[in-house]
Amino acid sequence: MVIKHGRRRTLSYVTLPFAASWTLTMFASCVEMIYLTAFLVGFFSAVVQLATQVYISEIAHPSIRGSLCSASKILSHVGLLASFSMGAWLDWRQLACVCSGAPVMLFVTSRFVPETPSYLLYTNQEEEAEKALRWLRGGWKRKRGKRHRLGGNEYEEEEVDVSAEMATIHSNIRRAKEDQRRRSGADCCRATMAPKLLRPLALTCGLAVFHRFSGVAAFNFYAVTIFREASSSFDPHLAAVTVGAVQLVASAFSGVLSDLVGRLPLLVITTALMSVALAGFGCFAYYREFTPPPPGATGAAAAAAAGGDLDWIPLVCVILFVCAFSLGVNPISWLLVGEVFPLEHRSVGPPLATAFSYVCAFVAVKTFVDLREAAGMHGAFWAYSATSVCGLAYCLTFVPETKGRTLDEMEPKRDDRGILAAEEEERARKISGAKAQLTDETKA
Repeated sequence: MVIKHGRRRTLSYVTLPFAASWTLTMFASCVEMIYLTAFLVGFFSAVVQLATQVYISEIAHPSIRGSLCSASKILSHVGLLASFSMGAWLDWRQLACVCSGAPVMLFVTSRFVPETPSYLLYTNQEEEAEKALRWLRGGWKRKRGKRHRLGGNEYEEEEVDVSAEMATIHSNIRRAKEDQRRRSGADCCRATMAPKLLRPLALTCGLAVFHRFSGVAAFNFYAVTIFREASSSFDPHLAAVTVGAVQLVASAFSGVLSDLVGRLPLLVITTALMSVALAGFGCFAYYREFTPPPPGATGAAAAAAAGGDLDWIPLVCVILFVCAFSLGVNPISWLLVGEVFPLEHRSVGPPLATAFSYVCAFVAVKTFVDLREAAGMHGAFWAYSATSVCGLAYCLTFVPETKGRTLDEMEPKRDDRGILAAEEEERARKISGAKAQLTDETKA
């Protein structure tokens, strides 16, 4: 849908069925119907998330792309906290009614923004692409006199030079189309498995593994249980709310830092901090689990002997972990899904990477309880710490820096063994043929 109908239209198409799914939840009369509506809500939510990420990545200027992509994650945290807050006063049917209004608002607001210039050029709408890019760069204003139509609205044109960006996008799209024309029949299967797709897919799926298996699933779904087991002096529910608030605040700074520091340095630093925090939490859990209370100690005395007077340590470790995760690993993993895939593979690559990420999340949630029972709380978090250390090595080895580079500037650097190599081979064949013809004419 994203490549066939466009990013903006995809968002418009799925919003109404998305709202209908929440509406059906209001009238659910059995568990099976709730399962069905939950599946539909999750499906349409994933489509909206994917199309939004691609849309933002394509329209944003390189200097603010990280901030804009992170803004979507920040607002998702705001929506999650708002749902939790409303759930304290509303029952689940009333909450579903409120949630059904969000897709409707998305449907209305999507009518007032243009399609991405990359998609418009890809579908040979060059004039509309230039208008959209000029509007996105602040070159259009609402007016009542001379009128230009764009996205259903009327604007006047200001002097904004977008020729350089248009040329870059145009050249890469032309290269992509030439590459597609060279493929036919059996070559289409090889094209699907081309390095241009497999390399960014392997990169984003690798990040998804370390993202999902870093322990975040355990904190998201078992926060109260973890705090109840690791601490005796803190209210586990209050600690969970504190962690959620810290996650929201940290997410607010992630976009600024990713554009200021760079994706790769921020990813490396936050992954290292996550490893330390998880190891510290595991060490405290080990100390608390294997420190027996003195003979005859009960109540507060027994809790203090088992580490109760050090209950601030797990809370600090969790806050450090959540800050690091929300500042770097979480937003950058999703940001790269929208950045590293070339234009002709954005209909295949991001959906595959997103689906794989959610599969990893499902496995991580389902295995936490089994891992805790098999290795103890300390063993589970030491395993998550070891996973984060492996993720740190993976980032240092494979993750590229994309700060300040346009999506189209990144494509030639990724295809030097693909399209560019094919062009060099074609050029070499032409030169060899010309030389052979010249040799034959000389002999004649």
